[in-house]
Amino acid sequence: MLEKEPENIKAIYNIGIVCFKQKLYETACRAFGEALALNPWHEQSLKYLGISLAKIGEYEEALKAFDRLLRINPRDAQSMNYRGVILGKMERYGEAIRTFSEILRLYPDLADAKRKLEALKCIQNEESFP
Repeated sequence: MLEKEPENIKAIYNIGIVCFKQKLYETACRAFGEALALNPWHEQSLKYLGISLAKIGEYEEALKAFDRLLRINPRDAQSMNYRGVILGKMERYGEAIRTFSEILRLYPDLADAKRKLEALKCIQNEESFP
């Protein structure tokens, strides 16, 4: 294992990015996990770990990564967006709706968040009718 040096974190993170770009998401997860072992609050590693985990269907773990990111920066619209999308994929529509509503409370002009919120509301309404 590499020592806790900033250069090593960057190198491991960059390996994760290369794997991510090649759609080798499981390998990317391992690299980002190693970077996070050196620095548990490395924001970019957390972000790409969350995305990679979601890509391989590990939604609960992806959610944990984005929750950690939001503890670092609670107003990060991108992390909130990923969190809302993942909650939607998990069919936790109420939580997803609350997440997108919070994004719009903070950033009322985000059209993408508006579209996702409306889509989730439609899905939730459809599911409430037998």
